[in-house]
Parts: sequence; structure tokens; C-alpha cells
Amino acid sequence: MSFEHRNGSGQHEVLAKSIQERNCLQSSVIFRGHVEGVDEIWKKNHILLMHSRMEGQSLALLEAMWCGRSVVTTNVGGAAEVIHDGVDGFIAHGITVNDVEQKLEQAWSRKEELESLGLAAAKKIRQVYQVDAVSL
Repeated sequence: MSFEHRNGSGQHEVLAKSIQERNCLQSSVIFRGHVEGVDEIWKKNHILLMHSRMEGQSLALLEAMWCGRSVVTTNVGGAAEVIHDGVDGFIAHGITVNDVEQKLEQAWSRKEELESLGLAAAKKIRQVYQVDAVSL
């Protein structure tokens, strides 16, 4: 089995960019392409939005928190096990667009606190998970 390095492009890139264009989001949604290492993703991004209807324990959620970023998500896949709503992230009460929109508005109203929310997220995730759980 071999994997082709695509520099962040892939089969869903055209679809994602058409959704961006259709919703006039060219100035607010940026496709950065492939970066080396998870920490590079979070140097330029300040919050993770995960609008999932069904999810296992999300690695993207855990990585964002580990890198000191807050999360806006639905209550799926154990999100409530690692996020304390309003303290280190935001959990929508339901999975509708309106439910998530309310939490995005709450996060936006606290935009000056995103750094402290992210620091709280990093502290929380380190209490829940070890750096190298395999070596324990």
C-alpha cells in the first residue's frame, strides 16, 4: 500500500471550494494545504468547529485541545467527557444548525478569552490523557 503526498489537496477539495464559493466565504475560509505536524495547524487557527452528528472520540478534538485551542462541538463521541462547556470549550445542546450557531455566537462573544479557554483546554486534556499512553 502506498500513499501519495498531495500537499493538502484531495478528492474533496473541489467540493469544499465549491461550497466556499456558493456561500461567499472566500474572504473568511482559507484552505492552507498540507502542513508538517499538528502544532503547525494550530499556530494559525484559534478554534475548532466540529459539527458532527455521529463521531467516535475525535482525534482532531483531542489534538486541538492538546495544542491549546478551544472547541465548539456537538455532544457526540465523548466530547462531554473532555470539554466543560463554557470553561474550556463549547458543546451544543443538539445537532441542529441553530444549536451549533448558538455556541458559535457564545464563543464569538468571548473572543477576547479564547487564549485562556485554550489554556484551560490544554490543561484539561493533559489530565485526561497521557503524552504516551502506550508506554504506561
